[in-house]
Amino acid sequence: MIPQHLVDLSRPLDADQPRFPSDPPILHTVYPDDGFLIDHIELVGPTGTHVDTPRHVHHTLPGLEIVQPLLALFVIRPGDSVDHIAPGTFVALHTGCALTDPAAPGWSLEQLRVLHKRGVAAVGHDTMNTDPAEFAFDGHFPGQQFWLRNGHWQVESLTNLDRVPREGAHIFVGVPKLSNAGSFPARVYALWDDQ
Repeated sequence: MIPQHLVDLSRPLDADQPRFPSDPPILHTVYPDDGFLIDHIELVGPTGTHVDTPRHVHHTLPGLEIVQPLLALFVIRPGDSVDHIAPGTFVALHTGCALTDPAAPGWSLEQLRVLHKRGVAAVGHDTMNTDPAEFAFDGHFPGQQFWLRNGHWQVESLTNLDRVPREGAHIFVGVPKLSNAGSFPARVYALWDDQ
């Protein structure tokens, strides 16, 4: 069944997109080969809208294979309570901030602990990192470390969350079957029907 509403939550991938200073830009070269054009693309896993899995923090933990492609979606704002969130869902934090905003809020460690206890499968956010920007710019990632080390996954750098209902939608997260990867760009959609 085709949903009545479909919103792309992914950002375009290009060499000029915001990234952490230590991450190289995307390199994209096109080669002619046998009458076809072949794209050669070099990028780091956490590029653009991307999935981070537990393997992103330690090589012995699960990778992209744990990503569940379709989950019920809750959209919250900074400071919202997460006590009502159902287990097995995806919770997206809509900050409304630019990716490079040095004052961007993020998930609090307490919110992530509650979501972990409630059995939430994954989180996402419209910022470049799980933690508030003030931590991320200092290289301090307590929320992201907690979330991933406890077996969860997340999607970073989402967009268009303002176009999605707070409850009643589902999220689709498409990633390749790439062995031993901890992070990789994703195509992400929200889909829902009118109630």
